[in-house]
Amino acid sequence: MLTSFKSLRQTSDHLLIGLIAIEVLIGLMYLGSIAFTGQVYPPVDFDGQATIPSLLQAMHFLTIGLLILWILPQPRSRFPHPSRPFLITFAVLLFYATIDEVFKVHLQLHHFLGGQYWKWLYLSSFTALMIWRYRDFAILWHHYRRETCLVFIGIVVFVIGGYGSEILKDVLSAGNSYEAIAQERIAGVTVENLRVAYEEFSELLGENLILYACLQFVGKRLEA
Repeated sequence: MLTSFKSLRQTSDHLLIGLIAIEVLIGLMYLGSIAFTGQVYPPVDFDGQATIPSLLQAMHFLTIGLLILWILPQPRSRFPHPSRPFLITFAVLLFYATIDEVFKVHLQLHHFLGGQYWKWLYLSSFTALMIWRYRDFAILWHHYRRETCLVFIGIVVFVIGGYGSEILKDVLSAGNSYEAIAQERIAGVTVENLRVAYEEFSELLGENLILYACLQFVGKRLEA
């Protein structure tokens, strides 16, 4: 099994680098198309439905969810295992996130809830879940510290870069401060376009780190 672990670890290293390179390229194509033509190239539109960035995010969520389902029936190793309710709950959330990313369910919630409230609904639900299953997080931290650290870093990058930039936009828009600078151009690209690129790349990067950590965790399970 040691060979399997080393092989998976090397593969996940290359996968992380490859995904980041692809996502940087997508970001450059997004900003470059705006700078040179004044319009977003549709396949790389960060705000579009079923575009390359959207499908890439959905693939991240789906893969992480499937890895969690793979862990469920595996025999116990010499290390404690996260509980089944913990794994099942997160798998369900990830499959929902996959559907959300493909069909932009949160945009429907945006209209239904009248604005920014869907963000707080998502954040509060995730926070409540972390508090509810804190024992499982403690087990993971004690026995899989490196992998758990990477997951938390990924979550922080995702939340601060993704949700944080949207919430900041909403706060500034409420005070009429954002509209004044949103259409200002830097190298042919508006501030809003730069914000969107930062937001989406942060989400993709956070997902990459979480996926990488999950693959490392699976590698350790194979080693055990």
